[in-house]
Amino acid sequence: MYLGVAFSFAALFLAGRERRTDLPPLPILLVLIGFIGAMGIDGVNSYTHFFPNFPHVYEPQNWLRLVTGMGTGLAMGVLVFPALMQTLWRDGNGRSVIETWGELLDLLILLTIATLLVLSNQPTILYVMALVSVAGVLLIVTALNAVLLLMLFKRDGLAVRWRETAVPLLISFSLAVTELVIIALLRLNLTGTITGFPGLA
Repeated sequence: MYLGVAFSFAALFLAGRERRTDLPPLPILLVLIGFIGAMGIDGVNSYTHFFPNFPHVYEPQNWLRLVTGMGTGLAMGVLVFPALMQTLWRDGNGRSVIETWGELLDLLILLTIATLLVLSNQPTILYVMALVSVAGVLLIVTALNAVLLLMLFKRDGLAVRWRETAVPLLISFSLAVTELVIIALLRLNLTGTITGFPGLA
C-alpha cells in the first residue's frame, strides 16, 4: 500500500501538480474508492483463513495482496495529495489533481511496472522497493499531520513559496517519525515482535 502512496506522490509532484487542490472528477473518484474496497474485501477474505471453519471466497495470494495494496496506495495518494496542497498554498489553482482517464491510466501503468518489479523477486529490487515503501509511510503520515496541524492552528492556506512550507513540513515529519516509533515500541511490548503477530504469520 505504502509503495503505491510513494509512487503516486512522486508522480504527481514530478508532473507539476503541486498547486492543484481539487479531488478528481466523480467517476475517477469512484474508481479510486473501488480500489480501496477491493483491498478491504481481499483483507477480510485473508483474515478468515485464521479460522479453519470460517467460510472464505478464495485462497489468499501474495500477488493479489500486492495488487490491491498498490491500488489502495494510489487512491490514498491521489486523495491526500490535493488535501495537503490545499492546506499549504495560498494560491492553489483549484484544478483537479487528476482530470482525465488518461492521467489515471498513466499512474496505473507506473504502478503496474512497480508491481512487476516487486514480483520479479530480485533481491536488489526488493531492497529498493522496501526503502520506497518506508518513504511512503513517512509521506502519508507527514501529509496527514501537516493538514491537521495547519488547520488546528489556523495556519492553512498561507504559503506562497516552498521555503515557507519548510517549518510546518519539518514539524509534521518529526511528529510522523515519533508516532511511528511509538507504535513500533507498543507493538514490541504487546507482542514481543515488530514483524508480525506471534502464531498468525
